Amino acid sequence: MGGELETRFFTTFQVAKLLGVSLPTVIKWVDTGLVVGHRTPGGHRRIAGHDLLHFAEQRGYPLPASLRRGTQGRVRVLLMEHQVDFAELVMEYLTLKDYDVTIASSTFEAGVMVGSKAFDLMILNARMPGASVDDLLSFLRNHGPTRHVRILVCGGPARSAVAGETRLYDGQFEKPIELGALASLVERTLAED
Repeated sequence: MGGELETRFFTTFQVAKLLGVSLPTVIKWVDTGLVVGHRTPGGHRRIAGHDLLHFAEQRGYPLPASLRRGTQGRVRVLLMEHQVDFAELVMEYLTLKDYDVTIASSTFEAGVMVGSKAFDLMILNARMPGASVDDLLSFLRNHGPTRHVRILVCGGPARSAVAGETRLYDGQFEKPIELGALASLVERTLAED
């Protein structure tokens, strides 16, 4: 497999930043053996990339796509879309662009998938029947494994954020959209810091 993540060693500070947790949390994980780590001759904790990947996947912590791409080969995308033709068209196109795309046709199905697999990006249709996109976005932003996942919203309206509130999504587009433009938006969204 190879790649950037496999060959790197990370400090506890870097891991805390990548996973969105506190530095003392990562130190505790290493000291208790929850995360495999080692100490340098100077006594500093270091975590190998492959151990970080294993831990993140086991615990549902998403890693930045730029790191995952080196080890997994493909960025994982969850497409929450009830219009089957559009969903299949987007899935086929993004798969050709080397993304690993999973379709969820309901909020329930999306919830099951989020509970079983870590995603790098979610594309959510704001007009899903029976779904409140604002409630769904608030849940995703406050749920540990999904709080740092990039989110694109198709349609609207959805509030981006109230002052002092966590940003609920990273980008928005309307249908119809040219597939090349959507792929460019996906790439730009994944590249943001």
